[in-house]
Amino acid sequence: METETAAGTWPVKKQEFPALKSKQRELIILVSDFLQKDNEWLDIVEQMRHPKKEIVLFQILGKQEEKFDLKGNFNFHDLESDRSIILVGKAIEKTYNDSINNYLSGFKQSLLLPQVYLFQARLTDSIDGVISKFLAERSLS
Repeated sequence: METETAAGTWPVKKQEFPALKSKQRELIILVSDFLQKDNEWLDIVEQMRHPKKEIVLFQILGKQEEKFDLKGNFNFHDLESDRSIILVGKAIEKTYNDSINNYLSGFKQSLLLPQVYLFQARLTDSIDGVISKFLAERSLS
C-alpha cells in the first residue's frame, strides 16, 4: 500500500474560493472525515480564517478508519480511479495504524489556530452527544 498513489478527481492545485473570504461575523461548521491528499482542507480553512469568524470542524471517522484491525485478504477498490489492489490485512495493520495516527495528530496540530475548533468523533457516536460536547466546550471558551 505504501507504493500506491492517491488518484481521482480531487484538485491537486490550490483552489481559490472567493465566497469563503468574507469578512463578516460568521460561524462556519464543516463536517467531514477531513482525509486529504495534500493539504486541501487546511488550505480551505486558511482561506476562511478571519478574526470575526469561528470555524468549527467535526471530523467523523469510522472505527476501521481510526484503527485497522481486519484479518484476511482484502481487495481495496478506489472508486475514483477504478484501481484495485489485494492486500493481507495483518501485513498492513501496523503501517496503516502508524500512518493514520501520525496524520490525525498532525492535522489536529495544524488546526491549533485562533477561532478554529476541531472536534473528532466516531460514526458510532450519538449526534446529540457530539453536539452537547461541542456546546459545552464552546460555552467554556
